[in-house]
Amino acid sequence: MNDTVIGDYIQGIELDTSSYVKVAVNVITPGSYTISTNTVNGYSFSDTGTFAVAGPQTIRLSSKGAPLNSGTNKFIITAGAFSCGFSVTVLPVAITANNDLFPLTANSYWVYDDALSPGTNVKTTVIDSTTINGELYKIMNEQALPALSQSFRYRKSGSDYFEYGQVDKYTASVRYNKLIYDDLPFLKESVFAGDTWRSKEYSDTASFGQVINIQYVYLCLAADIHAVINGKAFTHVYKIQMKPQIRSLDHGFNNTGEIYTYYYVRGIGLVSYQETNMGSNYGELKINNWKVN
Repeated sequence: MNDTVIGDYIQGIELDTSSYVKVAVNVITPGSYTISTNTVNGYSFSDTGTFAVAGPQTIRLSSKGAPLNSGTNKFIITAGAFSCGFSVTVLPVAITANNDLFPLTANSYWVYDDALSPGTNVKTTVIDSTTINGELYKIMNEQALPALSQSFRYRKSGSDYFEYGQVDKYTASVRYNKLIYDDLPFLKESVFAGDTWRSKEYSDTASFGQVINIQYVYLCLAADIHAVINGKAFTHVYKIQMKPQIRSLDHGFNNTGEIYTYYYVRGIGLVSYQETNMGSNYGELKINNWKVN
């Protein structure tokens, strides 16, 4: 028997249908079967069915239970007089001390692996504060390379998060002739799967001479889930999608084809980001390490 372990195994998280083991078997005598493993660390695998014919086949052992501790667990598959073993790695859950979806505490930092430039890291650090139009923003410095650095401004108001930036920054389809800045409502603390919201509608003359309106549409694809990102296990994960939309004055809004997908973890912040345009990947970051004060 040969086996392949599928799914994420996280300490304390109940296993579901996405976690199972594919087992290749050679059936000698067709008929009903029951194949199971021993219980290790609070969980096990099993399957019951019928082999209609003899020969090589693949079955799926469903998981049951929840891993109690992190580490490597070794299982023994028993099928009549035959047995074999396989191992499962259980990941520890990332520990958090903060409760915000996007922490803005001084000197906190996040280091990401750049998926499009293997071996390159991007570090974001909360370095200072500033006041704009009477509102207090935290300044985050992003350092991609020694010679490449940029700053972003964020604030939290109630349960909403805003980025103060150029209103055309998240679409390559339009560039306004002048710089227009405003708050972009990129995230909410109290958000549920299916919730959607929009930015303001912005309007100005584009570089090609036509008046174009821009808005950003946000959608919560999943809320309070668990996920494994870059080999690290997280709970209380929120998946947010943003799509830029544009229109001319005599037409309705249309998507530009750009899609931004963000994963936020309560108490940690942004752990994964991807930007695509017409299906092509234009940017992807995954958390490597962090410190949230």
